[in-house]
Amino acid sequence: DELENVRTHVAGVLEGLEPPAAESAVAVGGTATSLRRVVGAELSHETLERGIRLLSQTPVAEIAARFELDPERVRLLPAGILVLEAMSDVLALPLRIARGGLREGVLLELVEGRRLG
Repeated sequence: DELENVRTHVAGVLEGLEPPAAESAVAVGGTATSLRRVVGAELSHETLERGIRLLSQTPVAEIAARFELDPERVRLLPAGILVLEAMSDVLALPLRIARGGLREGVLLELVEGRRLG
């Protein structure tokens, strides 16, 4: 199965990774923001598996129309879900989906720093 091959590859890439302890984890980027539309703002194992089931059982065009997503993005979502699932495992935390992206967060941090400094 293609998804199992991706899951195995991602696990191998992340093997041995020991991130510092964290209280929460946030997912950013296109996969995460697209998934927000499909499964909600928190990516637990249950919601990620529900997303995989939905994406593997429903035609791409139907998912794209239902959730207002680009069909090419829909095709990439299963692999992205597996990467996020593996990161959640490594962190031992569910992932929350950020409303903005990484660049937006950096800009907000810079603006806040100027205001305080």
